[in-house]
Parts: sequence; structure tokens; C-alpha cells
Amino acid sequence: MFRAPNDIIRCRSPVEPGSSSTQWGAHLFAVATRCLCGNIKSTPTGGFAVHTIDPGPHSNKLLASLPNEDFQLLIPHLSFEQLASGTVLAEPGVEVDHVYFPLSGAVSLLVVMRDGKTIETGTVGREGVVGAVSGIASCEWQVRAISKLPMFARKIASTEFRKAVSSSRAIADLCLRCNEGLLTQARIGAACNAVHQIEARFCRWLLETRDRAESDTIMLTHEFLAQMLGVRRTTVTETSIKIEAAGAIICSRGVIKIIDLEAVKAMACQCYETFREQTSLLGAPAAQPRAGR
Repeated sequence: MFRAPNDIIRCRSPVEPGSSSTQWGAHLFAVATRCLCGNIKSTPTGGFAVHTIDPGPHSNKLLASLPNEDFQLLIPHLSFEQLASGTVLAEPGVEVDHVYFPLSGAVSLLVVMRDGKTIETGTVGREGVVGAVSGIASCEWQVRAISKLPMFARKIASTEFRKAVSSSRAIADLCLRCNEGLLTQARIGAACNAVHQIEARFCRWLLETRDRAESDTIMLTHEFLAQMLGVRRTTVTETSIKIEAAGAIICSRGVIKIIDLEAVKAMACQCYETFREQTSLLGAPAAQPRAGR
């Protein structure tokens, strides 16, 4: 049986006892969005809107790692974005016209097969940047980019980003570090998908998403998770039931809550720690500008 997270129990619910599952689901979504993105308020139509609380560009670890002189090349061109979970930022074959620096949440990078099936090959959170390759040269997206959590980001036009890259060794190094990091994620992910059982991959993905959400309560559907893992929705449902039976998580419609973090870590494959190590390298201080730049 689903037990409501503590933050939901404490709040004054606008949903009366006996309300439909759809109403209760909307309330759960609103609470989780508030936890991830800030306070919420009701809209005239009965939905929910998130107050615009800009975490600031330095919430992105790559931007924060830049020397101030190089950071100033970007800041005039960075615009604020507030993205709902599931927002599609890019599709394969479309020109990369913007670069995104997540300030919270995460962006999932998916390979889309000819039959429409997808599988996640990379995730970018506050430690990274999406579309950095366009700083080197004009190019097209090779993946679908989608926000897998409610999130804030700063974005910059690729044309302006290329100008900054051409003027700054530190920003150019940032592009190279990020691209190498995504390639490493793809390599590790390919090996993980080939040799590890779905239960271990499920827990690894859940831990990675928890780290980006900075919360033990994660809003996502089995259909969405199936797309990320490249499996059928029924496989995700069966797997979540097994892990819930082990006392590690509690599942409800559109919600997964981790109640025993150590148990989830024990069931996850070693790739989780490998991904964490790789992610920490992306946030390392950027190279200082060379003399005579």
C-alpha cells in the first residue's frame, strides 16, 4: 500500500477525502514540483503554476567553475528557462540552435530507433551542459533531449556560444570536457545494458535520478521509465514490484519514493558509482587562461 511522503502529509491538501485518483495525482505532482522547483500556486483553471525562482547561473557547476573573465563572455546572452518534466528540447536531425546549462533537475539524452523505440544514453544535470558540441561547429542533434524532471536552466544561442568559445580557452575546454563525459556515459551505458540485469539497471537509474532531483521522492511514470531503460512498460512494472517487495521503495501512480537508500544501492550495479565518479570530474575547475590569449 502506498504511504504518502512526509512533505505531502504535512501540507494542507486541496484534495478532499474521496476525490478521484486523477485529482490526487495532480496534487502529488504539484507537491513534488514545489519540492524540486519552488513554491506553487493554483491557476484559475484548477491546475498549478510554479513561482519563477531563478537559482542563478552559478547553480550550474560548469558555469561556476569558469574564471570570472570568461564567465562574463556568456552572462549577457544567457536567458532563463523553466521546464516541466517531459519537455522535449531537441529532436535528432534538427540543428543545435541553443545550448542549455541546467540549474536544477536533469536532461535525458535518448537514442531514437527507426521503429520509435528509445533508450537513454546520457543524463546531464547541474554538473554539465547540453548542446556544447555546437560551440565547436554548427551541427545537428543526434539524440532526443528531454527534461526528465521539472527543472530550471539557462540557455544561450549557439551562435553566441561559438563566439565565446573562440574567445576563451576555458570555455573551449568546458566543451571538450562535457563531450568526453557524454561519450563516457554512452560507453558505460552500453556495457551496463548488455551485461546487467534489469533490477540492477532500474536501481542505478533511480539513484542517478535521485541525485539530480535531490529528493527521495521522484515523479515519473512506468511508461517514461520504460523509454529511459529501453524495455517494455510491463517489465518496469514487474521490476518495481520486486524492489518494493524488498522494502527499498514505495510505488504509486506516477510516484516512486526511496525508503531504504542503502538497499537500493546494494541492488544497483557498479555502474552507479562509475557514473558518479565521471560526473564529479565534469565539475572540476576549468583550465585557467594562458598568458597571451
